[in-house]
Amino acid sequence: MSAFRFAALCRATLYTGLIAACALASPAQAESKTLGFIAWDFIYASYDGGKDACPDGLNRSARDWFLDDQTPEERARLSKPENEREVNQKMGKRGTLNACSNPTEFKNYGLKLFQSKKHYGFNLDGKGTTTAATAAPNTCAHENFTSAATGEPGIDNQLGRVVGCIRGYREGFDLDKYSVATLATGEHSILIEIRGVDDTQNDPEVEIGLYSGKDPVTVDAGNKILPYQSFTVHDDKRFHNVVRGKIVDGEVVSENFDLHLKVDQQVIHSEFDIKAARVKLKLNPDGSLKGMLGGYFDVARRYEHIMHSGVVTSWLLSYNCPGVYEALHKLADGYPDPKTGKCTAISTAFRVQAVPAFVIHPATQTAKAGK
Repeated sequence: MSAFRFAALCRATLYTGLIAACALASPAQAESKTLGFIAWDFIYASYDGGKDACPDGLNRSARDWFLDDQTPEERARLSKPENEREVNQKMGKRGTLNACSNPTEFKNYGLKLFQSKKHYGFNLDGKGTTTAATAAPNTCAHENFTSAATGEPGIDNQLGRVVGCIRGYREGFDLDKYSVATLATGEHSILIEIRGVDDTQNDPEVEIGLYSGKDPVTVDAGNKILPYQSFTVHDDKRFHNVVRGKIVDGEVVSENFDLHLKVDQQVIHSEFDIKAARVKLKLNPDGSLKGMLGGYFDVARRYEHIMHSGVVTSWLLSYNCPGVYEALHKLADGYPDPKTGKCTAISTAFRVQAVPAFVIHPATQTAKAGK
């Protein structure tokens, strides 16, 4: 029995004999520790992919398509700076409908997909290739990547294929910066705990918690979240995610679990809703945490982020909502609907980076900062 499980049993039991055994527990059993962190970066794992990634160029924006649909005279008029507000009021709109909230009611200009053979992610389905004949249970046929980090085959990241040729989703562009900025404002926060740690290099049994937080954050002069702050977990237990795991060569590896984390990013008020999620997180010598989270993002929930972002964002980041809507459903590769057989979730990979923090559980106990 691990020290962590032994201590938990000691706290829970009412049997006198076991209480006595707890009192006589060895020092090694009592030394298990909890490491706490707050994420300063938690977003889709963008990857440039080189010249082969988007051979036909990047996707055009909703504004570009809107202007193309006008007569030459009207296009010239609307392209003038003084008419920019009129463009914003008209593009992707018809009466009370708009192209992001009602994607099937508007013209679909299609979406250029990411063509590189490499990307980041996990082999979620355990297959090297996934065809209709070889697809694992609970999945749909799809094309696999080779890991851009390790060279491992069979990487499942269909969401990376959908967004990889959208300018704002490219490596180092808008969404990468937006993620860091919104976490730094405290609009939403993501807390991580690793409990029952006996050895930070190799431990066969730990418990991993990912939580939405509810406290404001303090940043330094460079707008980076300061380490060793205290943060309280969200009151709603839906956003409490706990899973068993282990540490192998300093890397925290989880079993599969369903993830729910609250998302509040300016106009987006939704969730990260990821089935069969898993994490690989490296414990760094400086006390920080870096790695990836992968799983199957519920398609309806993922499109909700696009819908909340609205038509103006589809201009600023360069995509058209009907095209994204179609691609998400077409490339979905997990959790088939039992009636239609069409998959309802799409494989994805998230980049995770975090600094040490004290994670507070009301009426229970605090976590030690990670180091």
